Amino acid sequence: MLLVRDYPMPDNEVSRTVEARKYATGDENLRSVFDSVTQLCCNLFQAEISLLSFIDDDIQIVKGVAGLAATTIKRTDSFCSHAILSSEVMVVLDASRDLRFRANPFVTAAPFIRFYAGAPLKTTAGFNIGALCIADPQPRQDFPSASRSQLGQIAKLISSRLDELICGHGNRAEPRHGVDLHGMISSYGKKPVSAAIQNISVRGAMIHVADAQIPRGEEVVLSINTTAIVATVMWTRDGLIGLSFHRPIDEADLTRIQKPARKPSSTPPGLRDGSSTALAR
Repeated sequence: MLLVRDYPMPDNEVSRTVEARKYATGDENLRSVFDSVTQLCCNLFQAEISLLSFIDDDIQIVKGVAGLAATTIKRTDSFCSHAILSSEVMVVLDASRDLRFRANPFVTAAPFIRFYAGAPLKTTAGFNIGALCIADPQPRQDFPSASRSQLGQIAKLISSRLDELICGHGNRAEPRHGVDLHGMISSYGKKPVSAAIQNISVRGAMIHVADAQIPRGEEVVLSINTTAIVATVMWTRDGLIGLSFHRPIDEADLTRIQKPARKPSSTPPGLRDGSSTALAR
């Protein structure tokens, strides 16, 4: 199932975006490395353009490029935002004949893209945070399986080195947890409403709010048990809302808020386990 705004989004978009930002803000000195990779792809696949990019919330952040002057691309115009939806290499033989792309400004105007192939960049945590792609103004009749495999292998090689290249040795990806929690969400001047928390990490969460419209970009407070977290709404769709925390919560908070609240007991505390009215533990 996909959540669709004006571009397609994976179900794990909140956690995926948090992961992408961690890598996208890495050492800019690596641009020359990524530029070399894209130039290699142009040569290997005889394409005019190659990009190595990360997909943030609304933009494609270009980290390596050959054949195109671009540092960011609107996600609405991004071919690569489609490539991250699958683990396979996405191939478009003629974009002018593809319903998804024929009105795209990169197709109708310079560089007049016709052929595109993109392989997702997947982190060790399993998130497709971007893509390695090639593009050309000439349509193609085919992009053989051997070429697809080669492009995919290069992308996997880059993916396997992302932690080492950008985050440093031993920096493990932050855990994401599918949860079944309940809390409250509130914003300035509005009555707090109940929220079901479906996915949470130290940097963000995915919640469901049944009876409230909370616009994208609004600052809110998410309260879970005794923990209050300031966040910004990153995206919203039919009551499903993605939050990005202003500051990472620590692992202790994350562990604590996932523990079910202990129900109060009316049993006298002095009774022992052997008693007929022993305190349940």
